[in-house]
Amino acid sequence: MYRYLRNWATQNKQRCLAFVVLLVLLVIATIILYLLSFPKIAQTVSPTNVAAHITHVLEPNTIPTTDPRIMQFGLKINRIDVLAPIVADVDGINSKIYNNQLKNGVAQLKGSALPGGGGNIVLFGHSSSYLGTGAYSQIFTRLGELRAKDRIDIYYEGKDYQYAVFQRDVVDVGDQSALAKTNREQLTIITCWPVGSDVQRYVIRARLVSS
Repeated sequence: MYRYLRNWATQNKQRCLAFVVLLVLLVIATIILYLLSFPKIAQTVSPTNVAAHITHVLEPNTIPTTDPRIMQFGLKINRIDVLAPIVADVDGINSKIYNNQLKNGVAQLKGSALPGGGGNIVLFGHSSSYLGTGAYSQIFTRLGELRAKDRIDIYYEGKDYQYAVFQRDVVDVGDQSALAKTNREQLTIITCWPVGSDVQRYVIRARLVSS
């Protein structure tokens, strides 16, 4: 058997070599795709100079009018095609309560700031239907595609508040640093990570640049 395999390999040397090269290329491509599927951790733009860098994201904005709830309190992220109502004052501890509220849109964490209030506005929502149900169960599936300086709009009581991303993090489930109060207005968006699991949390931080 060994002699047979050796003779076959000798006679088909070029085919074997091509197969090995193809296999190596496939492995390399798989590794690259895997690495690209994860966001760079803690990509940061200094909060003090965010406004100087976001001129390209302050293009004229089309106000959504299809759902009156959005103009009362809503979220829009053009980069990832997100447009959803925000449910105010949602308990982030009781899973039965917040899972029910997340069927109606994105949730604003109870006790966090409101737009124009000068503090930390904390929003959270599902990233996959594995953990959530309803029309908004995948609202943050593409949250990992956001990059520094990308624009996020919050509509509140008919007014448009514009924020620019300055930091992205993946944190442990028990890490509550994203919920901390801030001295100046900041938008924090949290979702489960990786998509399809709740092993970690993906956190976007954005600074107010226009209102």
